[in-house]
Amino acid sequence: MCAVRADPPRVRGKLTLEAYVELAHVQIAPAGDLGGPVDVALSERGHSRRVAVRTPAFLAAPLLTAHSDLVLTAPSLVLKALAAPLGLRLYPPPLELPGFRI
Repeated sequence: MCAVRADPPRVRGKLTLEAYVELAHVQIAPAGDLGGPVDVALSERGHSRRVAVRTPAFLAAPLLTAHSDLVLTAPSLVLKALAAPLGLRLYPPPLELPGFRI
C-alpha cells in the first residue's frame, strides 16, 4: 500500500504513477540498503523515485509520512493499523509490486 498525509499536495482521489514519481519518498531500509522492489519495478517502466528519507524502522516511516509531503510504500498490514491514528490516506500502488516477507 501507499500512504500520504491527510491532505497531500499532489494526490487528489487517486495516486497516479505521475504523482508517485514526482513526490519525494520515505524508504524503509531495514538493512540500510539503497533501492529495493519499488525501485526495480519503477526502473522496469522507465521511471525512478526520489528518496528523501531512509529509515530502518517500519513504524517510524508512517510517522514521518503523517507530518510531511512524503509518500510511503509499505506493507498493508502496517499501514492499515496506523492510518486512522496518524491521519494517513491509503492508496493502492500505481504499479504492480511483488510481495515480500517481513
